[in-house]
Amino acid sequence: WLTGTAAWTFVAASQYLLGVRPDFDGLVVDPQLGPDVGAFTVTRKLRGATYEVAVTNSGAPGSRARLTVDGQPIDGNRVPYAPAGALVRIEAVL
Repeated sequence: WLTGTAAWTFVAASQYLLGVRPDFDGLVVDPQLGPDVGAFTVTRKLRGATYEVAVTNSGAPGSRARLTVDGQPIDGNRVPYAPAGALVRIEAVL
């Protein structure tokens, strides 16, 4: 019954708590953090592109991330996939 437990724990932590996960149409950035987690960065390589995600947490309960991609604010929490070889910098502020 322990087969795969470590792998699924990693998926749960990295993709759903830290909130950086692939989706069909793009990379979803939707951190679900408590007030004690301050700031962190995640580097994700996906479809040949590299995504550098910097998350800053204000600690406000129930806050949702506002995203800036390569210096431009975007609506929602989905970042469109970039071409292979691209470097995409994402800032998420809760």
